[in-house]
Amino acid sequence: MHGSQRVQPLPAGTTVVCTTSLESVEGRKAWVTAELRDRPGGQLYSSARALYVVAKKPMPHLEGEFEFRKKFATAWMDGCTQL
Repeated sequence: MHGSQRVQPLPAGTTVVCTTSLESVEGRKAWVTAELRDRPGGQLYSSARALYVVAKKPMPHLEGEFEFRKKFATAWMDGCTQL
């Protein structure tokens, strides 16, 4: 995680909206941002910015790992957008 900010404590039992976006892609680098709010455009509880880098060479010992992580990330993001 490149940077994150906890803006305000999140009260127990609060339903949140998780918004993620692809900020930019520069070669092998992808910058992603995320926010947690109580409703679209509402109170901001947390924000984060992360840098993801694609490996230059395939890593045989991690064969299949990329597809697993891609499926996991897609499922997680689908869950966030359905709230």
